[in-house]
Amino acid sequence: MTIKQVSNGNHNGTVVGKDATDPVGFHGATPVVQGAAITNPVDAATTQAAVISILGVLRANGLIAT
Repeated sequence: MTIKQVSNGNHNGTVVGKDATDPVGFHGATPVVQGAAITNPVDAATTQAAVISILGVLRANGLIAT
């Protein structure tokens, strides 16, 4: 298998997706736009909600298994 390097050699880094509405996907997942902002949790309930939201975004992008 040939590996394709995603880099332009620039020391400033590489960006995937031009903006929040540019769909991106990993590991064969269907590309999706950037997930909604997640507010800072202030208690156990909002911490749980934030973790659930983060897991949803990671799964949608194919970064963790579903």
